[in-house]
Amino acid sequence: MLANCLPEDDSLPAVIPAERAGGRTAARLLLEQGHRRVALVGGQEDIASVERLRGFRDALRAEGITVPRDWVVRTGGEISGGYEGAVRLLEGTPADRRPTGIFSYNDRVAAGVLHAVTRLGIAVPGELSVVGYDDQEHMAEYLAPPLTTVALPHRAMGEAAARLLLDSIATGRTPPATVRRLACPVISRASVGPAPIR
Repeated sequence: MLANCLPEDDSLPAVIPAERAGGRTAARLLLEQGHRRVALVGGQEDIASVERLRGFRDALRAEGITVPRDWVVRTGGEISGGYEGAVRLLEGTPADRRPTGIFSYNDRVAAGVLHAVTRLGIAVPGELSVVGYDDQEHMAEYLAPPLTTVALPHRAMGEAAARLLLDSIATGRTPPATVRRLACPVISRASVGPAPIR
């Protein structure tokens, strides 16, 4: 049994986050507040990055919105990448031509975005809404403002994998090598608000 990872050869059952659905959830958080100019900052070419972006684009496409190519800024998964990506998107860009919402690959990237916008004098969530991913313990809720984020279901993944293992021991049968994807819940805090009217 694997939790939060996949086998290389599809030989074992795995329990993982529903990353693509999480990306859709992040987009909907912004769409529901009236945001139509949205960007994505952070990530690489790993499975989580690719799936979160796919889900993000799925939800936007359903509303007839296309993310401009240069509004997907792949800068890694650390605070410095969030800072760099936000500066690249926002610095020197007139308010009516910049994104009003940013989906960050993870909460560390979102922290970097928040640091950058503070330096640039952009109010969150008044002028820009920011969504994170992971609900990173000891971080997301302590950022300024506290970060709205899509949580990884760590406990649920562990419980599901343990249940599979215990069932396997009890029955003496190996469970089928399937992948179970668990929903990533939203943790609403203060970094998302209505799109500014311009």
